[in-house]
Amino acid sequence: MKLEDFKKSIDKEITDYKRQLSKKGASSEVLLEADIDLYLNKAHISELCSNYLDDRLSEYELYYIIDALLLSENVSFENERLLDLTETMTDPSVNGAVTKSVAKEVLDYCAS
Repeated sequence: MKLEDFKKSIDKEITDYKRQLSKKGASSEVLLEADIDLYLNKAHISELCSNYLDDRLSEYELYYIIDALLLSENVSFENERLLDLTETMTDPSVNGAVTKSVAKEVLDYCAS
């Protein structure tokens, strides 16, 4: 699926997620249609970071996608460091707002 088509398919969820994040103390709902086995490596996370750095993903789209990946019981990561870095780009109430420098740090690790 093309990125633009994917973004359109989650547009309503992103709007709701953003609204929920703005409420102090509220939890943010993430919808998972199917929980599939997924193995994420540096190339996958690099793609997310690149799309965010190039403004093809908004910060809220990135938060939402990362939260969905981390909520799934069937997603595994290439290594613990990649998981740790990915977690820095989750819900801003957990790790603070994601910045371009945070995404660049993750991207640099993925390129190593």
